[in-house]
Amino acid sequence: MPLPQMVRRPLVGGAILWLSGTAYGLWLDADSWLVFSLCIATAALCLTYTLLFSTTRLSSIAVTVALFITAAASANLAQVTRRAEERWLAAYLKEPVSFEGTIDRMVGIRPPGRSRKHPRFPLRNVTISHNKIKYPLRHFKVWVTWYGEGSLPNVGETWSFQTKLPKLQTTRQTSYLALNTRLKDATLLAPPSTHDWRPVIDKTRSSATHRLSLGIEQWPVVPSLIQAMLLGVRSAVPYEINAIFRASGTIHVFAISGLGIGLVATVMVACFSLLGIPRHRWGIPLIPLLSVYTLLTGASPSATRACMMAAIYFGAPLLGRKSDGPTTLSAAAIAQIAWNPHDLQNLSFILSYSAMVGLVLLCRPFAYLCRKKMGVGSSDRLAALLHLAQRLSTLSTTTWQMRWRVRAALLSHKVRLYFADLIAVGIAAWLASIPLTAYYFERFIPGGLLANLVVVPAAFMITVSGALALITSFASDFCAAVFNHSAAFFTNLMILASRGTISIPWASMAVTSPPPYFIPLWYIAMIILARYLLKMQTEEAAQKPQP
Repeated sequence: MPLPQMVRRPLVGGAILWLSGTAYGLWLDADSWLVFSLCIATAALCLTYTLLFSTTRLSSIAVTVALFITAAASANLAQVTRRAEERWLAAYLKEPVSFEGTIDRMVGIRPPGRSRKHPRFPLRNVTISHNKIKYPLRHFKVWVTWYGEGSLPNVGETWSFQTKLPKLQTTRQTSYLALNTRLKDATLLAPPSTHDWRPVIDKTRSSATHRLSLGIEQWPVVPSLIQAMLLGVRSAVPYEINAIFRASGTIHVFAISGLGIGLVATVMVACFSLLGIPRHRWGIPLIPLLSVYTLLTGASPSATRACMMAAIYFGAPLLGRKSDGPTTLSAAAIAQIAWNPHDLQNLSFILSYSAMVGLVLLCRPFAYLCRKKMGVGSSDRLAALLHLAQRLSTLSTTTWQMRWRVRAALLSHKVRLYFADLIAVGIAAWLASIPLTAYYFERFIPGGLLANLVVVPAAFMITVSGALALITSFASDFCAAVFNHSAAFFTNLMILASRGTISIPWASMAVTSPPPYFIPLWYIAMIILARYLLKMQTEEAAQKPQP
């Protein structure tokens, strides 16, 4: 039986073209403004042709070429300026310079779990002065490690640091400059601006950190893990605990990533539903609240992606448009890469979007299979149970045993449905992360699939309990302590599940890094698998007798 006609999603194709063009522009070894000018001219010609001959088939080709070349030109321009910055830094390496910048945020103590601990914070709007020549730093972050005694700088203050120009540090995540300084080498230039929102965010974050530890201050490890989950404050998490969650494939719950933003958005949506706000208007309160929360947690690439997706998804009904997962993911990818083309080389961006692609491709067919195996594949049984429960509630002759049996059957159906969907999400995200985990980390973690069946629901309960603790802490410390104890219980449950997982011999295995072409081949195979499963699902639905 042929498949039903596929839904047209032009934004998905546009995202593929934009990402491909960006990758080509970053790879292009042409350090010249001539290339940028030629790309822009070609894109302009293509768009002009499209406007003049919009009814021809060639107009689609022209739009395709225009998108690809525009993305390549934008990425190549960013690459040109980045390379110029790298050359300037290399030319004055180890020379005495002065860094002037504004304290962006207070990250805390780094590295976690080590014997020597020192405060560390990033700078923004950085200018490097050398022999009265000022050079603005645009592409590389500057991290300052504060040694010695004395009061720490405050967020929003502008400082000057006298030091020798350090070597550029490169990791899988990003490239940055690391400064080591003391109070005698630092000079306060200006207090925080009255229009700067970052000091307010920092104070709010510090207050929330205190409220999330009420009643459990003396508990080892647990308060720091709760704060890491909800606020991204990972500086106090012991190194040994980090290693346990990393080995079990569950470290993602302590990074403010798509999962964390998604859990918070779920809690917000549940609150809006209880308050009676119409579904098509959820975006009005959700978008600003989720944006503030993302800024509060540091706005990492994965968190930014999740926030943008939620804003687009829940904002579409406000504009009279239908929400769609693949289109939302594509729009978020285009916006993020257009803002910063080098995010395409950021490991956090790659892992975050690859997991979402896996969910978009495989979550629906896997959910169908899991529901079928657990006996909840058809909605007819749920509809019959709901109808029976409604009828029994109106009859006075029914016994309480009959009503409780129906309620128990409804609860059993919903629990099995929940776990079927949870398993489907876990399998889809796990399959999408396999090639990248093997390529970047040389690990294969089948135990992560089992651990996440416990860790993800526990993380949701921690998010709910933490949110209630923050809200009730303004009225009563006792109520906040009760909810913090609830969050602590589920945190300990996560620790036990992760420790139990890594005790299994095959839970985490070292593998040889596969060749680069293995990654696209794997995702092509995922697309074929998703297409096959959807075809099978459609054929089974067509063979089902109609009532």
